[in-house]
Amino acid sequence: MFRVHKKIKVCRIMLLNWNRSLNINAGKEMKWIKGRIMEVKEGVSEHKREEIVELKRKLSLAYKNEEVFWSRRAKVAWLNEEDKNNKFFHASVVERRRMNQISQLRRCEGEWCKTEQEIQEEIIQCFNKIFNSSQPEDFGEILHGIPKTISEQMNEKLVKPVTEIDIKDAVFSMHSHNSLGPDGISPLFFQKF
Repeated sequence: MFRVHKKIKVCRIMLLNWNRSLNINAGKEMKWIKGRIMEVKEGVSEHKREEIVELKRKLSLAYKNEEVFWSRRAKVAWLNEEDKNNKFFHASVVERRRMNQISQLRRCEGEWCKTEQEIQEEIIQCFNKIFNSSQPEDFGEILHGIPKTISEQMNEKLVKPVTEIDIKDAVFSMHSHNSLGPDGISPLFFQKF
């Protein structure tokens, strides 16, 4: 399993590098095309009209590529890619990034952790406190008082071994651009390959 994970990680890095090498900054490209259109418009001839038409087609394609890029970055599935909402997509990306970040954390004593290092230490300390109890107790008496809500049949389904079909069903039921897995790959990769 470790080898597969390592190969996927290497593949991901190679795909990112490939994407960077192909990914042209859409803003710069659009600016260049607009400038070129202005240059060509100065001297009108039949040949230049054809060039203007071609440049406008390229400009339209650049706008479309930028829109698709931001919609994928924003992971907004409900908005049609035909809409021209680049500012919305960019704002969605920025907001999601802001919401996924912990800027400060309150300690048990009431003071605030504000640096990344303090926040990391507090989280580690908290989970160590929860999961590394130095005095484990017998929980049988506590559990005895909790009513059973899962039937024996439900329990059998929960503890049965996971099959390849179960995994395939789960992967194909996910939206193709859902959150990335721990390996950094979206469900689309597994659905296609």
